[in-house]
Amino acid sequence: VNLLHCLQRPVLIFGEPEDAEKLKKIEEALAILEVFLEGKQWAAGDNITIADYTLAVTLSGIEETDIKLNNYPKVVKWFARAKTTIEGYEELNGAQAKIIGDIYSSPVASLVLTDSSQLTSDSQHL
Repeated sequence: VNLLHCLQRPVLIFGEPEDAEKLKKIEEALAILEVFLEGKQWAAGDNITIADYTLAVTLSGIEETDIKLNNYPKVVKWFARAKTTIEGYEELNGAQAKIIGDIYSSPVASLVLTDSSQLTSDSQHL
């Protein structure tokens, strides 16, 4: 989650370009998850756990970036299962991730502050 936050925050808040090194670290984490899901229905075994809920929220954010999840077929299959199994997923998380994705993939210069001196004390807590 922290890796994704570190990647998206500068883009969404300050209009900075994606950091290639951070993208690489997220892709490495996805590759590890791909191996970890081998022979498992869920992240921690055959039953859904809080780990799956946490991963689903994180992947919904990743899904809306330029990272291609289709490079990780076990992750894609797991994520599809999570979306349909987690009660209220789309209502509670999917729509919000889509909004973030729309902002993330749009020309952010017109949507975000590009000069950090414009931040107020309230907005610094984002």
